[in-house]
Amino acid sequence: MAVSRSLKESIARAPSLPGVYSFLNKDGTVLYIGKAKNLIKRLRGHLSNTGDARHELLLDKSVSVEWTITRTEVEALVLEAELIRIRKPPLNVRLRTSARYPYLEITLDETYPRLQITRERSNPKERPRFGPYPDSRNLKKLVEFLLDTSPLRRCSGKEPQSKSRSCLMGQMGRCPAPCTGGVSSDEYGANVQEILRILRGDWEWARKRLEQVMRNASQNTDYEEAGRLRDLLSRLGSFGWPAPAGINDRINRDIAAVKENWGIIMRVRGGRFTCIVRMPFDGRWKLAPLSERLSVLLKSYYSQTGDIPREIIVHEKPDDDSSLVEWLSSRRIGPVRITVPKR
Repeated sequence: MAVSRSLKESIARAPSLPGVYSFLNKDGTVLYIGKAKNLIKRLRGHLSNTGDARHELLLDKSVSVEWTITRTEVEALVLEAELIRIRKPPLNVRLRTSARYPYLEITLDETYPRLQITRERSNPKERPRFGPYPDSRNLKKLVEFLLDTSPLRRCSGKEPQSKSRSCLMGQMGRCPAPCTGGVSSDEYGANVQEILRILRGDWEWARKRLEQVMRNASQNTDYEEAGRLRDLLSRLGSFGWPAPAGINDRINRDIAAVKENWGIIMRVRGGRFTCIVRMPFDGRWKLAPLSERLSVLLKSYYSQTGDIPREIIVHEKPDDDSSLVEWLSSRRIGPVRITVPKR
C-alpha cells in the first residue's frame, strides 16, 4: 500500500503537543478525526502500523492532515467528540442520534427554579441535567412524584408573575405559589436541594425522610397528610427494581457494555437498578474494535448528562481510559473510576 508523499510531509510538520487531528482526502473532505497526547508521535504511528482494513483505507485515501493544538489530553478528548459530532467523518464510528431520549433538568439560573423535561442536546446554561430516560411514561411519573414530594412551581416562564391569587395547583397545595409570596426563597431553595439529592441517587434518604414526616403527621393526628405521605412512599418503591444480592452497598454506579452494534448503560442508584438505556451505533460499527466502541459510548453518553456516578463497570478496558477517568471526574467534580471486574 502506497502512502502519498503529501501525507508524509504533512505529518512530518506536526508538533509534539496534545491536540486533535483530521485526515483529509484530495477533495478536502475529513475522513477521520482522532486525538493524541503527542500529535507527531500518534501520527507517525498511523504510518508505521497499517492495522486493519479501515486503517489501510484511511492511509490510501488521505493526502494531508490538519490539527488543532489543545492544552491537555482531556481537552483534546472533548474537542474530538464535538468535531466528530459536527463533521461526521465516514471512518469514525458514532452512536446514532436520531432518537433523542428526554432528560430532566433544573433551571438553577432562575430565581425560582423549575423541574422540566428537555430533549435539547445543548446545555449552554449548564443546568443540572439527569438522564436520559428512555421510558417517557415512567419519566412523567417520576416528575409527578418529585413535585409532590418537594413542590416547585409548575408555570412556564423564567420568573413567576406576581398575583393576588394563586393558580389551581397552588390552591390544591401542589405548588408553593411563589407568585403570591406563599413561600420564602429559603424554603423554596430547600425543596430544590431535596429534588437534586433524590435525582443524584439518594433514594434511601428520601425513604427515611418520608417515613419520618409521615410519623410526625400521624402523631399530630393529621391522618390525611399521613395517608398522602404513605402513598408517596409506595410510589417511591415503584421506581426501578432491587439490585442483586451481590451488590450490598449503595454506591451510585453504571454498568456499560457493547454488544455488536448496541451500546448499553444500566444505571444503579441507591442500591436499585433505575434504568437501562440502549443506543445503536451507526452502520460502520464493524470497522471499530470493541474497546473503541466502548470509548465512543462513554464519551457520547456522559457528554449529555450531569448524572455521572462514582463507578462505571465495563467488561473490557476502553480506549483512552485514563483520559476518560480524568474527564469524567472533572465533570462530576469528584472521583470516578472505571472498573473491569476480575473473574
